[in-house]
This record gives sequence, C-alpha cells and structure tokens, in this order.
Amino acid sequence: MLTGETEQKLSLLAGRVWAGHRRDRTLQKRLLDDPASFLQENGIAIPKDFTTSVSVGAESVSFRFQPRTAPAVGDGSLLFRFEFQWIWD
Repeated sequence: MLTGETEQKLSLLAGRVWAGHRRDRTLQKRLLDDPASFLQENGIAIPKDFTTSVSVGAESVSFRFQPRTAPAVGDGSLLFRFEFQWIWD
C-alpha cells in the first residue's frame, strides 16, 4: 500500500508536526482534526478504503492506516502503522 516515497513524505511531515508540537500547534491540530485531508493536502494519498488515525506525543508522531471493512482471516489485508520517535542521548 505505501511506497518508500510515501514513507519518506510521512517522515518529513511527522518532523514538521512534531517541531510545531513544541512551538505552534497549528499543524498538529489540523492533522488530528482531519488526518486524511491533511495528508492529501501534503501530497500523501491514502486509499479511500482505509481509515487514518494519528497521535502526537512529546517524542513521537504515530500514523495508523486500517482497512474500513474487517478483513477475512488470512486474506492478506494488513494494518499499517508508522511511528516516528525522536530520542535524545
């Protein structure tokens, strides 16, 4: 479902949202209010048959993509989750 290019775009977007989380929460609010539309506006197209949910924490941004219809067991449908975490040593 997601290409390497899409994963890279998600990573860059997560960085922008996370940086905003520390200063101006405008991007975070827009992403949390309507994740699918916000991703689309930023060049990330998620198929219509998937729901998108996002959480933003102090050190992470997590994107979850789940099929709208429950997959039959063993039909190959997947739940996609991408989490970006910032760690300081």
